[in-house]
Amino acid sequence: ASYDVWETITGVVFAAEQRLEANHIQISGFAPVKTVVYADADLVYQVVQNLMDNAIKFCNDGGEIRFGVTQAKGMVTVSIRNTGAGIAADALPFVFDRFYKEDKSRGLNTMGSGLGLHICKVLIGLSGGKIWANSKEGEWCEFSFTLPAEPPKKQRESDQTEK
Repeated sequence: ASYDVWETITGVVFAAEQRLEANHIQISGFAPVKTVVYADADLVYQVVQNLMDNAIKFCNDGGEIRFGVTQAKGMVTVSIRNTGAGIAADALPFVFDRFYKEDKSRGLNTMGSGLGLHICKVLIGLSGGKIWANSKEGEWCEFSFTLPAEPPKKQRESDQTEK
């Protein structure tokens, strides 16, 4: 179904409000402009919640989480960037692998199962999009994903014949 992706982002941000305050994290780029995506709202919520959860977990105290939503060539790109330690360049290709944890030696993130990002990748793939990560170690980390802005053409034609 088609819906405004900012509804999801807003819901996730409000749900995280207490954690954000507790860690003195600023939110930037929060400028909801109706941006319609063609996707399952529940799946997208899971992905945004997961990325937000990670962003808070790895954001430095007093840091910043920045949202970005852009649209081009029939796809909407959502990005969530947090300041903090970031991800080592050699670890970036593996962050979406099932059960992968970046820092096994220091056990920094022993709480998580390592499933979160793998599930995000699967859900975004099912939605017809892609997900990827960028980072500058010691400064920031950013996760971005794309979703189609409208239904596939074939589907739109069959929608009309049903009415």
